[in-house]
Amino acid sequence: MGYESRIFVVDRNEINHGNGMSYVWANKIADIKMSGMYDGFTSLFDKKVDYELFVDSMDESTQTDKYGNAMTYTDCKTVIGYLEKLIADGKSYRRLNVLLGLLKGIDESEWDEIQIVHYGY
Repeated sequence: MGYESRIFVVDRNEINHGNGMSYVWANKIADIKMSGMYDGFTSLFDKKVDYELFVDSMDESTQTDKYGNAMTYTDCKTVIGYLEKLIADGKSYRRLNVLLGLLKGIDESEWDEIQIVHYGY
């Protein structure tokens, strides 16, 4: 098990202003505290977010986690594959099925761009 992992499922949006400028933001869909996770979990999240998230209040946004690391993301498929392998290998951590069920329940065609964001806490 590693350090504490908190997962945000977000819908990333971007508006291009046509002058080379764009505005990027993400709407939180879900927030789940996974606590300590297995080795390799944090390495799934290999791309830095290009927006700020309101993590604990609507007064303060951030791009870094509680450890000072940049928040990173990956896609649903990557996390689903990792979780399914852990479960198939006999891992019984109670939070695995919660996150797996949540991610499998997302129809990505109904959103702009679903991202699974890692936040260390």
